[in-house]
Amino acid sequence: MQSDIKSDKSALNLLSRLNAVRLFVVLLITVGYASTMPQGPSYAEIFNVFGYDPSWFGIQLLFFISGLLAMRSVENGRTGLAYLSSRFWRNIPLLAVITILTLVILIPLFGTFDGSATQVMSALAKYLALTVSCVDPGVPLEGLFDDARYMCLVQGGLWTLRYGVILHIGVSLAGRFEIMRRKKFVLIITIMAVLAYLMASYVISVKSLNALATPLTGLRLCYAFLIGMSAWLYRTELSSFGAKLWILPPLFVGIAAVNYLLPWTSIIEVSLTMAWISLCFIALFLKIKTSPFLQMVEKCPDLTLIILLVNWPICQVILQFRDEWSILPFIGYSTALTLTISFVIHSIRARLKNYSGMHQLKTA
Repeated sequence: MQSDIKSDKSALNLLSRLNAVRLFVVLLITVGYASTMPQGPSYAEIFNVFGYDPSWFGIQLLFFISGLLAMRSVENGRTGLAYLSSRFWRNIPLLAVITILTLVILIPLFGTFDGSATQVMSALAKYLALTVSCVDPGVPLEGLFDDARYMCLVQGGLWTLRYGVILHIGVSLAGRFEIMRRKKFVLIITIMAVLAYLMASYVISVKSLNALATPLTGLRLCYAFLIGMSAWLYRTELSSFGAKLWILPPLFVGIAAVNYLLPWTSIIEVSLTMAWISLCFIALFLKIKTSPFLQMVEKCPDLTLIILLVNWPICQVILQFRDEWSILPFIGYSTALTLTISFVIHSIRARLKNYSGMHQLKTA
């Protein structure tokens, strides 16, 4: 296999393997989630490394990729309402439809709500509003899955959406300023965010400031997002290293391993995150000799959001019938069912878009 990094021109075509990479990342997240659901939230996920769960790295990779795409939009002059509008129409309608369908299907089967019909409808409306608005997506819904190990969590995998919304709003506002297109400025902000996370996580751990866990989570996702923005701006410079970029993943893992032997700091986590980000960047930009497999990879549909929306409810339903299953069979069945349903939803969505497009052409 001959390999080098794609040219800057081809990078502007938005990375033909983006959907395949995102599919791998979202499966990393869902497998991690599924591995604890038969046991409970106090257990570590399968493939846990140095005390860190793979789903966390998957989430950070999604934010890294979001940062890449956000910076690409800013570079192309799409900011403000145009930027937010594109994100809104790509995600929120799908979020609303699948959330409503999830409630409509699951409540008659598993709902055990107390109170009057008015109170139940009020609770459902509140859940729907908080989830679709991304104010508190996936908030516990009392009366559904009350006896599950992840009690009342119907869409527990959506909790990061609010952080994504905050970051995208920030980009839509800041992207109006020319300074946001300056490589050095974005790089400095990125480095400051990483250092701030390292210091904050250490202080919070030493002082046991658990009340600051939520802001720390935001900072944790923010620095991955900013790394993505910087990576897009410096893609040409990074390309000049060619196949030497393969040195980065084992280098960062080695740094994490050394620090794991020392008194704990979040350098372990940041190093592992950088190892995953390096692999992600290589997977997106590395040029590979054309093959049938590569052509299949490049045709991979975008299933990221659909999988995140349907996986958690599917896992909860399976556990209602097969509570005795061990981790590996549960992961296998839940992943297979999630992929199948996601492909079906994607196909229906694509057909509806095609029909809508044809109808508009006929009426034009």
